[in-house]
Amino acid sequence: MTKTAGAKRELYLRRITEIHAIAEAAQKDAQQKTAFLVRYADVAEIAEDFQLAHLKMIQDANADFEVEDAHRARIDMMYYSIKAIYHALEPTHPPTVSVSTSSKVKLPKIPLPHFSEDLASWPSFIALYNTSIHENAQLSSIEKYQYLTASLTRDALNVVKNLPLSPEHYAIAYDLLVGRYQNKRKLARITGIC
Repeated sequence: MTKTAGAKRELYLRRITEIHAIAEAAQKDAQQKTAFLVRYADVAEIAEDFQLAHLKMIQDANADFEVEDAHRARIDMMYYSIKAIYHALEPTHPPTVSVSTSSKVKLPKIPLPHFSEDLASWPSFIALYNTSIHENAQLSSIEKYQYLTASLTRDALNVVKNLPLSPEHYAIAYDLLVGRYQNKRKLARITGIC
């Protein structure tokens, strides 16, 4: 058994145990709820680090698999309990707001324009994109990313096409485009705005 992997695993086990205890208390105590919600952000990383240290432990030829697997089962139980408590304390569905349906006119959909690399069309493109897609809280990051890539052509698409299409990369792709085309000096020269 490697000492380093064992020490790391024990540290991660203790951290998960501490967070689990706070999660249990958070169900009854508002002050503990705040403490739990702050710590919850670290739970997935701690569990992943535990799994890596645990794998090193069980790969050791001298390891007793049954004993070692009991540690894994214990942390899995606490990890999923923590997640369940989190979801019970923080519902994922925002409260619904009733909307008056009196005399609403159904407006036609506004098609999203395409953007290639023409700086003159950048301000109108980004304004419409931001209003319709980027600032729309009802869309997930992956949906926003798909709308973004579907709206780009030629050089603008080349800016982001090598990034994986995943929720984590949407903000990166968006920032790359804004960084490249939101050049105020060039925009002022092209549009004649000082």
